[in-house]
Amino acid sequence: MEKHSTMPFITPFAVALLISMLLCGIMIWLAPRLRFTDQPGRERHKQHTRSVPYGGGAAMAVALLVALLVVYIPDLIEQQRPITIILLGAAGLFALGFIDDIRPLGARWKLIIQGIIVATTVGFADLSLDIIHQWPWLSAFLAFWWCLLLANAYNLMDHADGLSGSIAFVSITVLLATALLNQEWHLAVMWLSMLGCLGGFLIWNLPPAKIYMGDAGSLPLGFLIAAGSVHTVFWHSDGSIETNPLAVLTPLLIAMLPIYDMGVVLIKRYRLGRPLMSGDRNHISHRLSRLGLSMRSGLATAVALQVALAAGALLLRHQDTLTGVVVVAQAACLLLIAALLEANRDRAI
Repeated sequence: MEKHSTMPFITPFAVALLISMLLCGIMIWLAPRLRFTDQPGRERHKQHTRSVPYGGGAAMAVALLVALLVVYIPDLIEQQRPITIILLGAAGLFALGFIDDIRPLGARWKLIIQGIIVATTVGFADLSLDIIHQWPWLSAFLAFWWCLLLANAYNLMDHADGLSGSIAFVSITVLLATALLNQEWHLAVMWLSMLGCLGGFLIWNLPPAKIYMGDAGSLPLGFLIAAGSVHTVFWHSDGSIETNPLAVLTPLLIAMLPIYDMGVVLIKRYRLGRPLMSGDRNHISHRLSRLGLSMRSGLATAVALQVALAAGALLLRHQDTLTGVVVVAQAACLLLIAALLEANRDRAI
């Protein structure tokens, strides 16, 4: 794995894609027989009107593990300890989500357990957002909240067919490109494996969905994007740390849509006097539906917006401050247009 020219890049993607697709197909048949399904009305924010099998998260987890075993787990454990710890943290969130899919734990307890898992992972993996070099403890604190935020932001995006997986696919594609540009070959293999997992899952999850990933998929997915983005952007293969202050914008841009949606949802709940952890129908897919878009059109619109936001992250590599300001301004304008459209629709209602 020391020379990137010999790395079997296509292998982890192909293995993960095939296994994820196959296992999702098996779970579509098996989950209803085990009563492992998402029933209509169980969670108010979801839009489905029929019983849909869970198990997509488990299928992706197995596919990711096998893909990494095929390629480089021994090398990974020896040379890339932080990545190994990040994967173990994701495994903990998978277990938490799987239990919650079977029997809901309650939002407060779930958040507490998430915090423990994320804090442990950040500590042992030595993750930090190295933008404040004078205060390393603050950088680690920011990394903790970043990982916890994205785990829940992608979880909240998992309320419509194909949405969370498609948004994550775009985010990971940008992270893959960043890893390749930084010559982070181990991370590139991990991102390729995750793209394969998501590709195999999305074949069954695009509307009308035949399977859901559940919390067992969305929680570790968001966490891996968060923790992996810190590692991809701020750490380099030669052991150096990224010092360009614009680097912090890359993780923000790839996750801006989930963060925006989460912010809108929480603000609406607060203004309406509802509990912040309660479910509702104010997520992005619901808001796009109220604008008159079908489920497929709404999904395409959300993905297009995610592509426009995340693509800006690739323009920030080794660029000056003016470039960063322009990219962020463009992203802010996109979200402002979306917010104005939604606000006008709400007033019309």
